[in-house]
Amino acid sequence: MKIIKPEKCYKCGGEARFKFLGAHNVKNIEGKPYCAKILFTIQCEHCGESVPDIYSIEIKITECGGVERNNMQEFERAVHDWNKKNGAIDWDNVNVDTPIYVKDRIDRGWNKRHFAKYEDGTVFAWSNGCTSFSTSNVTKWNYAKLAEDEGKEER
Repeated sequence: MKIIKPEKCYKCGGEARFKFLGAHNVKNIEGKPYCAKILFTIQCEHCGESVPDIYSIEIKITECGGVERNNMQEFERAVHDWNKKNGAIDWDNVNVDTPIYVKDRIDRGWNKRHFAKYEDGTVFAWSNGCTSFSTSNVTKWNYAKLAEDEGKEER
């Protein structure tokens, strides 16, 4: 199963998280709730930027004590909406040696580098501003954006 997660906030570079908004009973059996609708959104924990929509999933407790989750595609839709709003880069499709800007900390300036690879949610660039033609050494970075997207912060 592919793990999906929201990209960092385009405004401040902060971590985006699922935010619980509330829950309510959907159905009752003999006065006992067995299904709850969970409401959530995605929000940056640093600056508070969020998607405008409210999403929901249903969680059901079975008679045997098991848990069933329904409407899980809402998580994917929420992440898609957040990443689209933030202009997320599909790093899997960025060409090697594409000019990018990178940095380790949000409060630091950008460094010019060339894209090397994207692995496990992390952008790697060729070390010391080199390209694949001149080095085999790569460095991982916490923040990256395409050089052509000057006003955005992405990872």
